[in-house]
Amino acid sequence: MSTIAAQTMAVSALFVRNVYHYLVPGTTERGTVLAGRLAIVVILATGVVAAASMDNVYAVVQLLLTVNVPFGAAVLLIFFWRRLTAAAVWSAVVVSALLNIITPSWIAPNLPAVTHSPALTQQVDFEGRPRPVYFERVVRARPGDPASAWQGQGRFHVELWVLNHAGLDVAALSPSGRNAARFIYDGLFPFVVLILVSLFTRRPEARRTDLFFGKMKTVVQPDPAADAAEMEATRRDPGRFNQTKLFGPDSNWEFARWTKVDAVGFIACLGVSCAILAGFWLLLRTAAG
Repeated sequence: MSTIAAQTMAVSALFVRNVYHYLVPGTTERGTVLAGRLAIVVILATGVVAAASMDNVYAVVQLLLTVNVPFGAAVLLIFFWRRLTAAAVWSAVVVSALLNIITPSWIAPNLPAVTHSPALTQQVDFEGRPRPVYFERVVRARPGDPASAWQGQGRFHVELWVLNHAGLDVAALSPSGRNAARFIYDGLFPFVVLILVSLFTRRPEARRTDLFFGKMKTVVQPDPAADAAEMEATRRDPGRFNQTKLFGPDSNWEFARWTKVDAVGFIACLGVSCAILAGFWLLLRTAAG
């Protein structure tokens, strides 16, 4: 419940800041708060409807992973690539939702040309059982009639259809291999859209991106006065940390060369993670014994 509350507040704030203020410019503070409250009601109601319409935990997990990928890809590139544009972010979210969520789950399963296509209802033998390639399930159009045509049901895996046309023999993969191929596609596709659209749209204002990345690289000082002085120095010269870039000061990529603090921090985090995994393994061994 606490996680849902935090996420709902975040989504409500994003809606008010990025959508409502443009639809209703000059709104008062009272109107902004009211819009945020109404957005929370709509968001929670949407979540209830979505949860009530699903009866498969595995499908829910897959949907959550797929929905979050374009947003995660955009956030990741925001911090590491100054060439990223707002048009690219919108394109990645909309196109990914259309190709990876709306079409596979709602459009394709309701098109007879797709569900009754012999090529798309293909099944391959795996461990003595026929397994569908592109659909979640493949059944006879007339149950009980072995002479009737095959019909696809459930989610149509657009990812596998695209990969097959790109040259990958998806039918030769195992069911787990096809599942992994889907997730690899879903993970990489938003990055492809983000990079391609960014390269063909107007880049962000240089001064704005310079200040953003300069502020990101300004080390926080424990003393407020010293911290304010460091930030003022960054405002005067936003590119004062460009020499720390891994690929050169003029690169659009913001990967920085490691310092001693980075190395020690990484090793410490790695050690803690390994200790947690080791503790979990010992717990399972103890419980099994």
